[in-house]
Amino acid sequence: MGAAARRGGDARQLVADVGAGSVAGYRVREQLANLPAESDAVGRTEDVSGSITVEKTGDGANLTAGTLTVDTTTIQSDESRRDNRLRNEGLQTEQYPTATFTVTQPVAVPAAALAGTASDVTLVGDLTLHGVTKSVQIPAQAQLSDGRVQVAGTLTFPLADFGITPPNVGGFILSISDQGTLEFLVSFEKA
Repeated sequence: MGAAARRGGDARQLVADVGAGSVAGYRVREQLANLPAESDAVGRTEDVSGSITVEKTGDGANLTAGTLTVDTTTIQSDESRRDNRLRNEGLQTEQYPTATFTVTQPVAVPAAALAGTASDVTLVGDLTLHGVTKSVQIPAQAQLSDGRVQVAGTLTFPLADFGITPPNVGGFILSISDQGTLEFLVSFEKA
């Protein structure tokens, strides 16, 4: 269905698609064999797609629908051995090539966010990762800037909640935390 049909001609409703420069990925604590202290392993991809629907309400707005899809096969860190183990053992991207988030409850967007100030919101929805779907609440910040709706969020969770076993990178990584953090910065542009 085209964007005009989704808008239904209502000037108070905005449909926006994921735009260029959007990123999603992970952060997890690890202990490398050659370093004395723990550090963060960070992987990112720009292969993010999806859309949101925002309806104006008085001074603010409500996010009434939204989906994000991340191509997990393209997530890269600064270490190819970590990436290969993540693809083969951790996320098992051949079997589960995408992660998705679908908003299941309307989100109130404050007037300050519409005026360009980053404002706290909570995204409630279903996260599907590694073939497991869980209802989650993602703390995020949203703002309207340069005609784009920008949303940044993070969610830390036990890897076991999504059936993920921390990959074993023998000799290179001594240990990996059993907690992972999903991170995203997404810009939505009017469809």
